[in-house]
Amino acid sequence: MAYTYALMQEDETPEVSALMTASFPKSYRRIFFIKPEHTVVAREGNQVVGGMNMDVFSLPNKRKVGYLGWLYVEKDHQGQGIGNALTEQAIAHLKDVGCTDIIACVEGDNSSSLKQFANHGFTIMSIREQVSRFGIGLLKVNKRAARFFDMGYFLWHLSIPEEMVEEPRDQRPFAFTVLCNILLWYPCLKGWNLLNVLFPGTVADWTQDPFYQRSPLFLLLVPVFALTVRTLSMEISARIQQTEVTFLSWDTAWLLGVLLPLLVGIPFPVPGNVYIAGTHWRNSDMDSVLCRIARTGQLALAFLCLPLKGSIALRYCYTLMFLDSLFFFYPFHRLQLQQGEETRGRFVHHPVRLRPDGHRDVVVILPILFLFSIISSIYG
Repeated sequence: MAYTYALMQEDETPEVSALMTASFPKSYRRIFFIKPEHTVVAREGNQVVGGMNMDVFSLPNKRKVGYLGWLYVEKDHQGQGIGNALTEQAIAHLKDVGCTDIIACVEGDNSSSLKQFANHGFTIMSIREQVSRFGIGLLKVNKRAARFFDMGYFLWHLSIPEEMVEEPRDQRPFAFTVLCNILLWYPCLKGWNLLNVLFPGTVADWTQDPFYQRSPLFLLLVPVFALTVRTLSMEISARIQQTEVTFLSWDTAWLLGVLLPLLVGIPFPVPGNVYIAGTHWRNSDMDSVLCRIARTGQLALAFLCLPLKGSIALRYCYTLMFLDSLFFFYPFHRLQLQQGEETRGRFVHHPVRLRPDGHRDVVVILPILFLFSIISSIYG
């Protein structure tokens, strides 16, 4: 089949909108955006069979950012290389309009997108790199890319002109993750939360814990033990399966990690994760490996909970184990990915799930975590 690629015309908006509507669940529709001047479409004859929606915005430090947003291809035309061609056309367009930076959000275990971005020269930006490059404009970047509630998604970045980026070593992001989790765990221990202010004594502080008299430091370092046991067991599982993995610190989800302890005293671990190293692998081949890695981490956390009976420390461990076991973004997104869906739906998100920025996942999580925290406090 012969396809042509060009910016969409204004009068094609209804056709493009209909294709997006057919490609995504209803829950996505309220966050659709179509900007004809920044939307590349694929045509077969006069019919639009695919598209890539982009956004372009400027930051206070005079950087101009291009965001690769929605990618969609009509079902009957998938597997023809349209998705890759649209990505190439989109990158070329963003360069032509003077963007200094091109970004996209990708799941850490989305093999097809990882490979595609790496082949186009993109690299993952650490939090330090994001702050250094965008400064205060990082807030605008996260807002326009709807990243505040993303969990397990990474910011892939291409600078124009391209620059060499040093890859971080494994232990640095892990140390950062552990330190931040300790800081977020401390208010839970002290009972520093709005719920305790309004209803004193609702959430017990650590002075009532059986471990407090022996070692308050032990309680403070619970995130160290939990995250180390989780991560180390997952890495051992990967090694046994002869799979090379690397640890990546999450650069989002920290908003919930801050809000829950300060509002209701519930810890919300932001653990980061181990991911298969490199881009030369496929989900269809490695999903079983990822599943065993995930289950190993959950089992290790369960064993860690055994000697903590009656301790406030169970709040953190139970919550992490609960999230790892029941929610798709802890620890891996795409364990149930079906082949052929990579180019149907959101460019970097699984098409059958609501994105975290849709807030439905957050609304579901909060009451469950609150109930779970109360139960663990009573029966811990």
